[in-house]
Order: sequence, then C-alpha cells, then structure tokens
Amino acid sequence: MKLYHPYLEIPIVLEENKHYQLIIENPGIYSELMVELKGQIAGEKGRFVLSRADELLSISKTTDLCIDFFDSDVNQRKIVTALHHLLAKQAVNEVWYLKTQKCLADLAAYVNALTQDFELPLSVSEHYQMEDILKLMGVTIRSHPVNLLEKIVDYLNVMGKIGKVELFVLVNLKNWLNESDFMLLYDYIEYQKIQVLFVESTQRMGECSQREKFRIIDVDGCVI
Repeated sequence: MKLYHPYLEIPIVLEENKHYQLIIENPGIYSELMVELKGQIAGEKGRFVLSRADELLSISKTTDLCIDFFDSDVNQRKIVTALHHLLAKQAVNEVWYLKTQKCLADLAAYVNALTQDFELPLSVSEHYQMEDILKLMGVTIRSHPVNLLEKIVDYLNVMGKIGKVELFVLVNLKNWLNESDFMLLYDYIEYQKIQVLFVESTQRMGECSQREKFRIIDVDGCVI
C-alpha cells in the first residue's frame, strides 16, 4: 500500500513488519495535512492518494484518522449499523435461518396477541427487519479496556473487522504510550497484519526505532 501527497515528494510505502513514522516538524504543514486528510475521509476533495498494486483506493472508504485516543469509540453509529447488518446476514445463513424464522414468527404472534388485548384498536407493521430487532435490543460491541493500549487495540480490531478500515493514521501517539507499550502495539499490528501510519510532530528515538521507518518534513518544509 502506498500513500502520496505533494508535500511528501515520493509516496510512503507501507510494508509489513515496518512501522512508518511520518514526522512533521513544521506546524503549518502539520495542521494543513491533518485537516486535509480529515476532509478527504469525510468525502471532500484533497491531494492525498492511496493505492495498492497501482489500484487507487477510496480514502473515505478505507482510511481512519485517530487523533483523540481517549475518545475513540468502537460503538460509534456507523460501526453499530455495520454490526447489525453483518448479524442480520448471519441470521439467514444455513445455520441460523430456521431459528431466525421461528424467532420472528414467535415475536409477531406475541405482539399481535398483546395489541389485540389492548383497549384501543392498534395496527402492527409487517415491514420490520432483523436490524430493527438488534437495534431495539441494544446490540453493541462489548469493550472494557483497562488502559489506553487496550483501548487502541480494541479500536483497531473493531474498525478493521467491522468498519473495513484498511489504513489507520494515528497521530502523536508517542505522547501517550511508553516504549514497552509501543513494542506490544507493534507486535499486535504485525500479528494482525494491520496497516498503520504513525504521524508525529517530533522524532523520538528509542528501543522501538529499530522497527520503524521515518519520513521527516522539517521546520523548513524540506523532506528528509
């Protein structure tokens, strides 16, 4: 997978087992790139280009930008909607189809009996779907992380599997995780084969550096 922007001069090539750090030391360029990327993810036009094997990928459909890790929510509306859609498809597969039909029939019979016993005439919609029932039952992702690292791992896992995110852009994460946490995060990313671009405002060298690749835009806007 490759990510290109004119400020980068040449594409960033994201490879397995190498963790790319984009260091943007110029505050103006830093804010400009993050605002532009956020806009493209929201469906606006921009200059970021994402590709795989020379095939262009839709940034709005494949990329996630995470800046506030403490507010990263695995039960955001689009994820819960996608979850209900996947469960509804599972409900009619060869394993669950008969059980699903019986459940729906029993539910319909119960609601009809309940409404007929009411003192006023009532009507019941016959056009409901499994997604409606799942929403009514409040089906969501169970997530109880005990620390920030677990919260980030949960987020990557859910957004990748349910949200179909193919590239995560994590911003200034080194402000929040120590070296040992980063080593564990790198292990998880490699095991799950997740594509992640780390964006930082300053370069921090340490034990993790041997597993990292760097692209630096310095304070003068020059690419190193």
